[in-house]
Amino acid sequence: DYNTSAERFSSVFYNCLSLTAIPEGLFDKNVNAVYMNMLFTMCSALESVPERLFLYNTKATNFNMAFYLASKVSPVLYIGSEVVTAANNFASSATVYVKADTTTYTTFYSKYSSSSSISVVALDSKEWEAAVSASD
Repeated sequence: DYNTSAERFSSVFYNCLSLTAIPEGLFDKNVNAVYMNMLFTMCSALESVPERLFLYNTKATNFNMAFYLASKVSPVLYIGSEVVTAANNFASSATVYVKADTTTYTTFYSKYSSSSSISVVALDSKEWEAAVSASD
């Protein structure tokens, strides 16, 4: 029904020039997703991204170029995976909330700690739970 076994979402919306908004819950049921790279690359009209877009994709490892050249949007995202190892050219600008002391934090922080356009916010487990439940 929800294709919960799908692992690869690479380039699914690549160069989708008319896409302006991503619906809430688009990937909520795709709990086995691993590859989210180039997902919205070159979606130049994209203006709206739900904060919880990647919250339930806890096995995702690759976010390379996820919003690359989608320059109208500056997403604020909670990334639920603790095992992200690739996030090159993630977006032109973004705010990314991740769990502290995880591979995901290390990956994003090492890439963007000196960036003025991408902010990486590490939350401890209490802060994470509070933030996630507040955004319900």
